[in-house]
Amino acid sequence: MSKAIPESRNYTHTRCRTVTAVSENDFTALSDPFSVVPATYCVGCETHFPLDQFTWDDTGERISDARERHAARAPAWARLACGRPGCLGVMFLGLGVGLLAGFGVGQLALQRGFPDGR
Repeated sequence: MSKAIPESRNYTHTRCRTVTAVSENDFTALSDPFSVVPATYCVGCETHFPLDQFTWDDTGERISDARERHAARAPAWARLACGRPGCLGVMFLGLGVGLLAGFGVGQLALQRGFPDGR
């Protein structure tokens, strides 16, 4: 049986020991090991710090370690597709397909002549 996914979670800044609550989209991004979140906010210090300076209150685990653990448990295809290399690969694949399609349409237009009589 799986645990219910929480709607919010508290974390502590290890330097100042202040607890911060995170919810909604910020919680989703912070919990997603594939989202690009290099830092999070401390309400005590009123600024952002790297994730390795925060621990989840309910487990005591550093947020950065939890994200690495969850990413490592994902299938290889998910790590590739959801990580930066995969996103860049899909972007360049789309660019290549678009260029090839544009080239093909251009060649077809040249072979059949332009509709305006040129």
